[in-house]
Amino acid sequence: MEELTGRFREDDKEFDIDFPEFDPKRFYQSAEPSYSEDLIEIYQFFQSEFGLPRRVFYPCCDRDASPTRAFPKSEVIQLDISEDAVDLLKRHGIEALSGDVRKYRPEEKFDLLILLNPCIKTRNATHTIKRGGHIIANDYHGNTTQMLRNPFKYKFHGTIHHGKKPMKMLDTKYSKRLLNETNPFFNLYSVFTKRF
Repeated sequence: MEELTGRFREDDKEFDIDFPEFDPKRFYQSAEPSYSEDLIEIYQFFQSEFGLPRRVFYPCCDRDASPTRAFPKSEVIQLDISEDAVDLLKRHGIEALSGDVRKYRPEEKFDLLILLNPCIKTRNATHTIKRGGHIIANDYHGNTTQMLRNPFKYKFHGTIHHGKKPMKMLDTKYSKRLLNETNPFFNLYSVFTKRF
């Protein structure tokens, strides 16, 4: 791997900066799984509104293991294309699979699919959940927009308002307006049900 270098200007001063070589294998060997308190609260709120999912699927998870803390009584399966990320999760006792979600075919379909920043189209993951199963998605890679454009396949319940306590589910009309007015990189968590 080659090192990145560059010449930058700031306040009319030029300076050189060297970026250290990034070694993903070394990073994942020393890293820990991440647990987002915000995501755990969102998942727990989902559970209070929609019930406990028996099986949860989180593709493209990298090292985020938040669902395992939020759903301790559920079977949580995480999948990532990065073998290094999967090895990290497994070293910490988290059930994870290495592979491409587009090719993954579970023996039994899931009750909840989590699509947060997945770098894939929604249709490439929804084959893993059962009819009537739920999806929690953000729009970082267009997943919420893709499901909103297909209301015959996905029932939209609204977005989870997590900025102020107590959390609440925003109605669909207000949620759609908020989604239209908000930068997609701002994390709005939407909930859908797969109709068929």
